[in-house]
Amino acid sequence: MLQRTPFSDLDELNGIWSREELEDMDCRFTTAISRALSSGHESPVAAAATIQVGVARNGGGAAIERAFESAWDLMVARRGNVSAAEITAFMQTLCPGISSAHVRLGFAQKFRERGVTW
Repeated sequence: MLQRTPFSDLDELNGIWSREELEDMDCRFTTAISRALSSGHESPVAAAATIQVGVARNGGGAAIERAFESAWDLMVARRGNVSAAEITAFMQTLCPGISSAHVRLGFAQKFRERGVTW
């Protein structure tokens, strides 16, 4: 299982990379994963099955799914006039520790399931 340490925890460690280098690596990694998902070279279902986010802290998959539904309802109520940053912050309030990549993948799946193209 992939375990991601929050960047705030890494600031206290004496690693070989600076915070900026770690953020750059994270950005390049999430961009590559997004590209692989968009091109069909990676399955979102398979990718989601390989990680668990905050299961112990927020009650597992059911809690995360409820949070996605709540975030979706927020987006619909605002008729799509909500930024990705707002959605991510909303999700992180409901599921502390959930990554922006997980939110992005979850919403991509919701869009596909519901046949929505904005």
